[in-house]
Amino acid sequence: MEKKLLASCVLLFLITLPAIGQTDVSGDVEGTWDLEDTPYIVIDNITVPRNEELEVQPGVETLFDGE
Repeated sequence: MEKKLLASCVLLFLITLPAIGQTDVSGDVEGTWDLEDTPYIVIDNITVPRNEELEVQPGVETLFDGE
């Protein structure tokens, strides 16, 4: 029974893996960072321009290139 459960979990992971995005970001950023495009990889300096907003939804992973 445990082997079937493990196999099911692995299969589910492999099926959902291609749906996971990756987004490289640099420069001016604004809008919403969501789970669909996570992880967001900061490849250079980022800035939120004056009078703009950046919302990072819960669960979004942000990585910094070089770390």
